[in-house]
Amino acid sequence: YLGQCFESLRRQSIQNFHVLLINDGSTDTSQERIDAFVAENPSRYHAIVKPNGGYGSSIKTGIRNCETPYFMILDPDDTLKETAVEKLCRMADVSGADLVIGARIDQYSYSKRPVYDCCYQSERTTLQKDTVYNRNTEQFRNLFMVDPRSQAKLYKRSCAEGIRFASKISYADHMLFWLTLLRASKVIYTDEPLAVYRKRRLEREEDISAQLKGEIFSYRMILSQSQHISNIPELFYWRMFSVYLDIMSRLDDLHVSMERKLQLVDDLDVFRQELA
Repeated sequence: YLGQCFESLRRQSIQNFHVLLINDGSTDTSQERIDAFVAENPSRYHAIVKPNGGYGSSIKTGIRNCETPYFMILDPDDTLKETAVEKLCRMADVSGADLVIGARIDQYSYSKRPVYDCCYQSERTTLQKDTVYNRNTEQFRNLFMVDPRSQAKLYKRSCAEGIRFASKISYADHMLFWLTLLRASKVIYTDEPLAVYRKRRLEREEDISAQLKGEIFSYRMILSQSQHISNIPELFYWRMFSVYLDIMSRLDDLHVSMERKLQLVDDLDVFRQELA
């Protein structure tokens, strides 16, 4: 999907942005594709090759090498709508927000039909488009219903600096969102779909088990780092508890060895105790 990802960057309605293409220890021909893309505009596109460290390590590398006030994440199997960068940056510029959140299009691997996703739990709240949400207001709490995944989000770099990301673990984008939201003074939302998120199912039980283990560890890290942030709404802890319940329900359907399953149950119980 790299070609489609790169093409969405070429087609952006504005071009005054930089792209850091982070190769996280790839062993296929991805670097050749990256080099060809960088050669098109070496002043705008920059390649970074690093040993394999996982999603969190890649995000950490990107933030460390970012020189602009804002940044966003584009996973290699996702794409951006043509106006995505322009829209997100304009909203940040007008509002002075620390975090800009957009809607997206979900493209499921088992279906050719794309699905609009407002990127928050619409059955529990309604976010007002192009509206600034200020911290310590009643309305700000509605933002804790947002989907924490990476698509169509623009972050102020100063709010994300200092976040500790785990290596070899997924869900680093969840860590980035929750900890930035807890630090943010202003957030703005748009219901315009600005990214296409390619959603795939994991088939192997071992992969699902590893994913669950990474999710538990990442959310434990979110809790740990949130302890240093003041005035946290209670709704944040409700969302953390809902993650606990969701993982518990998925464990019931997991078909792995009893030893591995018990280890996941133990890890999850530690998360519950820390949440309590």
